[in-house]
Amino acid sequence: MLRPIVNFFASAHMIWFRTVLIFGMAILFVSFKASAQRFSEQDTTTVRRLLDLASSYGERIGKDTALLDSALHFSNKAVFLSQKISYDSGIVNGYLTEYQIWVHLLESKISLEQNVDRELAMLDSLEDRINQKVTSGKDYGRAGEIFAKLANSHDDYTRATYDRKIAVFDKAISFFDKAQDYQNEVNCWYRSGYTHHVHSQLEKAESAYLKSLEVAKAGDVKEVQQVYAILGNIYAFRGNYKLALKYELDALRKSQENQDSLILGSIHLYLGLIYEPLQDHLSALKHYRLAMNEFEKHPEENMSDLSHATGNTAKMLIKNKEPNVAIALIEETLRKYPEMRSMRGYSGLVMRQMQAYYELEEIGKAQAYCDELILLNNKKPIQSNLSAILRFLVDTKQYHKAEPLLSVFHEMVASRKIKKLEAEAFHFKFQIDSARGNFRSALTNYLAYDTISTALLDEIKAREIAELQIQYDTEQKEKNIELLQKQSLIDKNNVEKAEILRNGAWVGLLFLSIILGLIYHQNKSRKKANKHLARLVKDKELLLKEVHHRVKNNLQIVLSLLESQSRSLRDDAYLAVSETQNRVYTMSLIHKKLYQSEDIAAINIRDYLTELTLHLGESFGNQSTKIRCSIDPIIMDISQAVPLGLIINEAVTNALKHAFQSDREGNEIEVVLRRLDGFKTMLKIEDNGNGLEQKEKRSNEGLGMKLIRGLTEDLEGMLTITQENGMRIAITFEASEPLPKISDQGINMTA
Repeated sequence: MLRPIVNFFASAHMIWFRTVLIFGMAILFVSFKASAQRFSEQDTTTVRRLLDLASSYGERIGKDTALLDSALHFSNKAVFLSQKISYDSGIVNGYLTEYQIWVHLLESKISLEQNVDRELAMLDSLEDRINQKVTSGKDYGRAGEIFAKLANSHDDYTRATYDRKIAVFDKAISFFDKAQDYQNEVNCWYRSGYTHHVHSQLEKAESAYLKSLEVAKAGDVKEVQQVYAILGNIYAFRGNYKLALKYELDALRKSQENQDSLILGSIHLYLGLIYEPLQDHLSALKHYRLAMNEFEKHPEENMSDLSHATGNTAKMLIKNKEPNVAIALIEETLRKYPEMRSMRGYSGLVMRQMQAYYELEEIGKAQAYCDELILLNNKKPIQSNLSAILRFLVDTKQYHKAEPLLSVFHEMVASRKIKKLEAEAFHFKFQIDSARGNFRSALTNYLAYDTISTALLDEIKAREIAELQIQYDTEQKEKNIELLQKQSLIDKNNVEKAEILRNGAWVGLLFLSIILGLIYHQNKSRKKANKHLARLVKDKELLLKEVHHRVKNNLQIVLSLLESQSRSLRDDAYLAVSETQNRVYTMSLIHKKLYQSEDIAAINIRDYLTELTLHLGESFGNQSTKIRCSIDPIIMDISQAVPLGLIINEAVTNALKHAFQSDREGNEIEVVLRRLDGFKTMLKIEDNGNGLEQKEKRSNEGLGMKLIRGLTEDLEGMLTITQENGMRIAITFEASEPLPKISDQGINMTA
């Protein structure tokens, strides 16, 4: 007696001990995981802080190169910690930060005209390390982002790093192309074009901008208004003002479509640059002022552009004989934004002040601004400033000052192949030589000026003619592009097929016999398997027919038993058994039809319901009541045919028993089954009897109505009962499509 009790407590004790042990281990595991996660998060936070410190020191190297060691110390420490915890993002960002530190030092040394070989070698090494790291995981999108950041680390205007910046942009573009990152590829082409642009490589810039638009079109990139705007600026500089105006107006339309107000300032600035050479000074002034208004909405982000817009506005005011207004505008702008004095665009404002005072014939003040502009230009030569200085010096007959600057100017524009400014340089030389009486040299320079100017004019005319021809040719060729593309694709496919056939002929002959043998063996096995499956299907069909036959026979036995029993019954008991007989007959008839049919899963509902209603009419022996059937020949699955037959049995039985008070002529019961739309089907049983007036004889809460409601739910249908000149039962449901019968030919077993 005691052993079962002891065993029970022992087993209960072990279960409790195991539960506590598992629960404790789970708590320890969660705690360990949480602490590991906190450790990892703490380390990554440390890495980010180290990189922030490194960047902070790196940005100040231009003012104090002694900060280099501190900046490199923090970046190297961040990389070391990232390698220790396998934090790949930290490693790459560490290399990127170190790269930016060396770029800051490089820019500082270039401005001081110091040797930069060590810095360039470090940048090469870091680019290689970054390339190996970001390409190892095949994440080309991430690789493109990193190289785009490397390229953007370099100053746009630094000539010594121009080639390197373009090369790094090319790498970023190739990565974005592999990743199919069209948006970033468009941006990189634009930035690459801008770098060419500021170095006066206009053809390369134009090519990059057009490539940006091509990629945008292929990738459905919408925001390209800045590309249209800067392309218009290039065409305006070349003198193709018609095309320039088209691109600027496209840029304006694109910016409105994309709700981009930030680019509006640049677009108005470029539109002013188009109207200015067209001598429409009022329109130019209008757009320059609009550009200023847009840039002043976000001055911190657009300070350089604001200085350009201010300078150009002042230029138009001077041309409109309003030099005092121009001077006041510049002084007010410098008062509002004193930081503009330390920016590159400040020299342009000094130039406009010089021109304004010269227009006022205040030569002393104009000379002071000219001297300041020369000092600024000695640090960073700008061709537009040199042109303005030379114009002032030549007009004021300061030829001794003009000559050295003219040599620098001529060398700059010649090296950059800017024909328009090269012609201007020759014209300055012509003016100086003429003033000094050196007529032979003056004639030579004038002829050079005239030759370049004529060539430029011819080039503009030739370009306009070529554009018209291109436009015409394009319209003609576009009609045949689709046909040519199709033909090209066909030719390409034919070439590829021929190459494949030529290269694979010998290999194909070698393996042909093996393949044929395998195919023969496979086909033989498949046929054998198909025959076996066909035999199995036949066997199953025979078995199912036998099942239907036996079920039908068993139901017939039940019907015979009920018939025998009903002979000894009277009144309500007899009627109840009679109704049960009809219900059993309804199901028996289904199995009979299935047994007689070739399809063992579905029956023709018209044949079935017609025979069923005929049986019901005969079983009640009511000769005065006609049962009319209108049934579509629907092939219906057995799962729906059974409840449908039982519903009709109950409804017709109910009508024959209770709907009609006498055996008068004209008593009718109508059974309708229609397919309405698709698989939607409607069943309607309607009589012209008394309706539901005699509730004691025809209650809608009887067993028959309960069966009808339940069977309707089995059909997932909707039941509607109405009475108007009789009783009407309507049911709508979805008739499911029966499974197709599998034939011998339909069996196919693939290898």
